[in-house]
Formats: sequence, C-alpha cells, structure tokens
Amino acid sequence: MLSSFCEDSKERINTLRHVLFHFQQLAAVPAPADRGQPAPARETSLQVADQSFLFFATLMHALKNALFSIGADALSAEAGVLEALGREEDSPGIREHGPGFYDSFKQFVEQLSAAAGSGEKS
Repeated sequence: MLSSFCEDSKERINTLRHVLFHFQQLAAVPAPADRGQPAPARETSLQVADQSFLFFATLMHALKNALFSIGADALSAEAGVLEALGREEDSPGIREHGPGFYDSFKQFVEQLSAAAGSGEKS
C-alpha cells in the first residue's frame, strides 16, 4: 500500500508544483478588467480561475484523505487547510501556505519512498 501511495504521490508532487506555479502567475498578472480586455475575454479568464480553484481544492481533498489513510495526520490537516482555501478561492492564502505544504509533502514522500525501498516498515 505504501509503495502505491509513493508512486501516486510522485505524480501529485509534479501536479501540485504546476498548480502552485499557476497561482503565483495569477498573482503577477493584472486583473482582466484592468487590462482593458473586452467582456468575453474577462469571462474566459474568470472561468479559468474558477476551474483552477476547483481543481486545486479537489487535488487537496484527495491528498488530505490519502495522507490521513496512512497516518500522516499533520500533513493531512495542512492539506485540509489548503482545500478550504481553494474552496474559498483564496489565492493569497494558497500562495502563502502552498509552498510550505509542497516542501513538507515532497520531503515526506521522499522519506517514505526511501524507507519502502530499503524494506523498513513504518
């Protein structure tokens, strides 16, 4: 089970990195209305942002449950906070808390992978 978690998590690490990068990019780009875009372009930009929040919240929900199921309660709780921030569409909160979670999650998966590879039981 842990080996499967580690393999799945390696993909999630890359996905999470890309999603967090996306939120960093959203912060750097002026709001569509400020760029003088016509209404359809503003609506498209808002739809992309809405889908990003939904995707992020869904990803964090899955990570929260997976981490809880293997006993990583602290990381699961962090994922839960990020899930709530995604549901609230709180981009500044995601940018604030996301990188720390990313680093912790990546380190956890690397340690778990090393332990699983060496035959240690955790």
